[in-house]
Amino acid sequence: MLLRSFDEMLTAYGIDELEKSDQTDRLNMLIQFPYPVLFEGSYCEYDGIQNWYSQNIQTYSIPFLFYGKLDYDYGFFEFFFDDPAIAQRIAELIPGFYSIYPNGKRMRTAGYEMLIVLNEEK
Repeated sequence: MLLRSFDEMLTAYGIDELEKSDQTDRLNMLIQFPYPVLFEGSYCEYDGIQNWYSQNIQTYSIPFLFYGKLDYDYGFFEFFFDDPAIAQRIAELIPGFYSIYPNGKRMRTAGYEMLIVLNEEK
């Protein structure tokens, strides 16, 4: 997973602004949860962060928006928080977070089709 800015996301999608419905959804989220964390990653990584969050911080899912695929199972996600400390904690966790993929390996992405496998040998 890679933390991204809103402008980086727009550039990756080749657009100047979100579609009107996405703008409305994002504005509504920001009203209730004013601390966003935007990242580029796979669905597996999204699931991994949600699971970690529910086990370590709150039992409910993080409110989020998915802005569309860059490719199969890969795109931009934006989490929304009402607590700046939790938003910061998640933002710090994301760059080094490894998810368990269906093949059983712990991996993370460093961009599309750039998988890093955790070396668990000691």
